[in-house]
Amino acid sequence: MYKILIEFWKFLTYDIWRITENEVSKTKFYFLNIVKTLYLCVNRFISDRLINRASALTYNTLLAIVPILAVIFAIARGFGFSTIIESQFRYGFGGKSSTTETLLQFVDSYLSETKSGGIFIGIGLILLLWTVINLINSIENTFNYIWDIKTSRSVYRKITDYFSMLLLLPILIVVSGGLSIFMTTVIKETEEFIILTPLFRFLVKLIP
Repeated sequence: MYKILIEFWKFLTYDIWRITENEVSKTKFYFLNIVKTLYLCVNRFISDRLINRASALTYNTLLAIVPILAVIFAIARGFGFSTIIESQFRYGFGGKSSTTETLLQFVDSYLSETKSGGIFIGIGLILLLWTVINLINSIENTFNYIWDIKTSRSVYRKITDYFSMLLLLPILIVVSGGLSIFMTTVIKETEEFIILTPLFRFLVKLIP
């Protein structure tokens, strides 16, 4: 039994990679390619410690939720449409659930701590932005490792991209909500046009 396992391992790690398409039938070569693909997947899964990476990515994502939401709500309040962002957020999480209310309470607490008064306002905002950038960077580094990206972006490019994302995200959420309301209104007004209604319903589903 041990000898059979040794032979199988030798075939899997050495012999199978030396077989060319001309030496076997197309069906057998196709089957060997499937075996090689499975072997590479399992080998990379183990060698790259993807379980640990996935756990770290989940942990970083959970840590980043509240700070990122705090920055988004702070920007939204600056533009005067925090109510729209909050309604979209509640809609995305399925209404007034306990999870939604807890997250919003954490966000309000986070924002209140950053504007406690005096010099602490600036320190609180800097710490909040640093936390968000650091957590997003950790998530990006994890994805770079999983996707085998050797060269990461420069610090300047990361900061500008992250700030652009955080500034544009509240605006895109408001635009998305407005488009959804507009398309829903159009559907109600064009229910008599049987041909056009399915098209509008399909377009509404495409809106995030």
